[in-house]
Amino acid sequence: MSSDCAEAVAKKRVRRMVEATNFIAKIIYMRYLKSYYLRMLLLFLSLAIAPQLNTEPLNVLFIGDRGSHQPVQRLDDVYGKLIRAGVAVDYEDDVTVLDLGVLRKYDTIVMYANQAQHSKVPIEFMQALTRYVRGGGGFVGLHCTSGCFTESGSWLKFIGARFESHGSEVFTQTVVGDPELLKGWSNFTAWDETYVQTHVDDDRTILTMRGDEPWSWIRNVGKGRLFYSASGHDARVWSTDGFFDKLLRAIVYTSGDDAQLKEYPKFEYDVHDWVPNYEERNPQDLMQRASTPQQAEESLVVPAGMHAELFACEPMVVNPIAMTWDERGRCWVVESPGYPATRDAGDRISILEDTDGDGRADKKTIFADGLNLPTSLLKVDGGVLVTQAPDLLFLKDTNADDLCDEHQVLFSGFGTWDTHAGPANLRWGLDNYIWGTVGYSSYTSEAGSFGSGLWRWKPGLEHPEFMAQFSNNTWGIDFTSKGEIWGSAANNAPSFFVGIPSQALAKPVFESPKVHPALPKIRQGDFFGNFTAATSHSFATGDQFPEWWNEKSA
Repeated sequence: MSSDCAEAVAKKRVRRMVEATNFIAKIIYMRYLKSYYLRMLLLFLSLAIAPQLNTEPLNVLFIGDRGSHQPVQRLDDVYGKLIRAGVAVDYEDDVTVLDLGVLRKYDTIVMYANQAQHSKVPIEFMQALTRYVRGGGGFVGLHCTSGCFTESGSWLKFIGARFESHGSEVFTQTVVGDPELLKGWSNFTAWDETYVQTHVDDDRTILTMRGDEPWSWIRNVGKGRLFYSASGHDARVWSTDGFFDKLLRAIVYTSGDDAQLKEYPKFEYDVHDWVPNYEERNPQDLMQRASTPQQAEESLVVPAGMHAELFACEPMVVNPIAMTWDERGRCWVVESPGYPATRDAGDRISILEDTDGDGRADKKTIFADGLNLPTSLLKVDGGVLVTQAPDLLFLKDTNADDLCDEHQVLFSGFGTWDTHAGPANLRWGLDNYIWGTVGYSSYTSEAGSFGSGLWRWKPGLEHPEFMAQFSNNTWGIDFTSKGEIWGSAANNAPSFFVGIPSQALAKPVFESPKVHPALPKIRQGDFFGNFTAATSHSFATGDQFPEWWNEKSA
């Protein structure tokens, strides 16, 4: 953003700090979502509605579709910049699932879509959106959004125009007057479609023109604000600094007077010659110093309506790489200080417990130590199952004192030549089998060999059964309550749907393999800018989660 816009945001923050002295705290209904993070933290995602000052991003719902304007690709053009600017984005292309409760989790809605499957706006969506904006929510419409729902006069009136036709050319918009929203904005010249639209004679404030055609405008809708711009047919526009600056201004403006962008913690970096430079950057990347738990927690970006809370950190837990939960709500965690290179019997399985109910682990019991690169565990009656290549182990607690008394090898055959590519992610399937993943280190026995996919096993079987072939190194697996089987591969393939289990190739089901880090200085070994080292694929299936999240997000 420009310095003028940043100053305006800063003034809003100061005003909000003064007003905060009169703020009445709300009681919030909270539930926890378990997840895990490598290296530093074990965290819960918990439902919450009240962000802390300057530590929560502006939450935006981006409504797209699967049409010719390719909203997913266009969002890719700006997603990373938005995150780093302090805006968190969720995506949805089915407007029929968007009720008022869902919309109210967001500071503003951005829509870039044709929604060609709907000639008329779905009435429930229109009612929810209108109530949301009139109640103080925001709406940013871009380009083809004016071409949605062509048989609905209510949509024409809401947006302020309806698309009729277009040509194309390289042009520069003309700013009308001296609007506060565009002070300091750097106009841009780019190729775009030249929309001609039917306009509504209403209370719009026109911001820019293309010749005689109104091009972007704002208006108040009840207590809320609407912004529209006809810009944005493809990447030639979305990739310009001027378009992004205008979009960010629109998001802040429609989010309301108190809108403020998230500020990320400041990290420290060192220069080391030994730092890998896989991307061949010049100058060489710096090495980030270890973050504090608070820095790591405040740098996470989570879905709207949730926030992250620290559960355990160093020195209580060191290099956690897998975890599970028992019937008492205790966290069983694999600590592997030497992962992935050291087989020195220095790894362990610990039990972390919150004894006082404050949401933070305060008791640790070492269940088993002297292990060599265990990669997954599953709590079962009498102990835990553990993958430790080449074996699947049963670590047995014979007297219920939370100490391992017996190691039993259930079967062997997992490859050990690459510790990143062995067995992982043990899960109990709905078929009463134990399921897991294996990467390209594979499983080999006299019965054959398989790798990079899913397997299952139960007592009485000499070897695991191969159930689904993935495209590369496989770490992720989970089940829905309906018995659907999903998973993920480490590189460029964040989600697979298995369907009917077999050894046939599972079906990739994802829109884009791209990632958009919140922090600008990130190093990857390969697949630059895309998913790599993706380690899990989890659904929330319990009844403690809201309907809008439960089994709808992985």
